[in-house]
Formats: sequence, C-alpha cells, structure tokens
Amino acid sequence: MTENYPVVVIGAGPTGLAAAAHLIEQDQEVLVLEAGASVGATIKQWKHIKLFSPWRFNIDAAARRLLENTGDWVAPRETKLPTGAEFLEQYLEPLASHPKLISQIIYGHRVTKISRLHQDGRGVDKARTADRDESLFLIRTETAQGAVDLQARAVIDATGTWNQPNPVGRSGIEAIGESEAHAASFITSPLPDPLGADSEDFAGKTILVLGAGHSAANTIISLGRLQ
Repeated sequence: MTENYPVVVIGAGPTGLAAAAHLIEQDQEVLVLEAGASVGATIKQWKHIKLFSPWRFNIDAAARRLLENTGDWVAPRETKLPTGAEFLEQYLEPLASHPKLISQIIYGHRVTKISRLHQDGRGVDKARTADRDESLFLIRTETAQGAVDLQARAVIDATGTWNQPNPVGRSGIEAIGESEAHAASFITSPLPDPLGADSEDFAGKTILVLGAGHSAANTIISLGRLQ
C-alpha cells in the first residue's frame, strides 16, 4: 500500500532536484518540499560567489537527460566555473521548470517534524510499535496558512547545512557570547559580499576571517579588493 504514496524530497536545491530527477527517470512518484519561495533559495544568498568546481562536476546525469530532452536547453561550457547566480539561471531554474518536475515542487513548506504513521491511521510509538520501519512517514510542514501534514513512503533530506553553520567555538559548540555577537551583527553569515551588498558593513573596519578553506580565501580576496 505504501506504493500509493510519493517519495518526498526536502529541499529544492541542486541535491534535491537531482534526487527528484532520478526518481522521475525511474517512474517514481515524487514530491519536493521547499521552505523558500523559489528554487535554490539558499544559493541566492551567495550568488556572487564562484563555485569551486567547473560545470562538468555540477550537473547531475539524470537532470542533464531531462533538460536535454526539452530541446531548448543549452549546456554551459563544461570547464567554466559558474557563479551562484549562473548556477541558478542556467541549470536549477530550467530544471525546476521542466514539465515533469514543475508540478512536483511545492514552495513555502518548511518541514518541522518527521515521524511514522500506520496505514490504518493509527499513531506509532517511538520505541515499541511493531513494524515501525514499514510504516508510512508523517511529515509536518509550516506554511503561511498554518501547519500541514503529509504522508510519504520514503523521505530524502536534501536541506543542506547553510542554516546550520559551524560554530565559532571549539569542540563543535558555540563560544561563550557567540549568540549575542550574532544578534549584534558582529559575526556575519557565511560567504558575505564585501564588494556588493555588504560593502558598507566591512569598509573601514578590521575584520577577522574564521576558516582556512576556499570560502575563507574568496572572502579574504574580496576584502583585499575592498580595501
């Protein structure tokens, strides 16, 4: 009976849409729940940043087949490093608009809880209910109209980590006073835009960059250009 219910994918970013493309290719019913108002809502917050890998590593195979079947999608040059904005405009937005996918994405649904539900409608105890692993998933979402409960036979979490960045403190926990520093805007969100939207916040100030990866390097380069 669970075959009558969709596979629910949480998140309409690159991973979520790729998962949906693979499911569609296998003739599986799929439903994509996106908390934001559009596809790739998180990417829009760092659209000024270039990806760290070229196009050929960023287009999923099943998604490419879907797009190529439309006849009007032109694949980007595979060796180019796209910005977040280009990644959206040239790949994710056309993919989300594909006839086989566009009606399967629901925006403005933030998943807050996931549990199990018997097919006969009975609830499932967290510890003792028999056959819990074979029961339907119960998914609660928050919308502008209130809470909505949905049922699924499987769930794929593709929400990513953007809204749960690493803390400043050691040992994986926040430093003392870190929450207050965030509230006072002393600590920025990841991947700021020193040469654009955030230039006034950084100009003329001494900045500490935490991290030693590609994102930190890009931020340091932008701060140098701002200076």
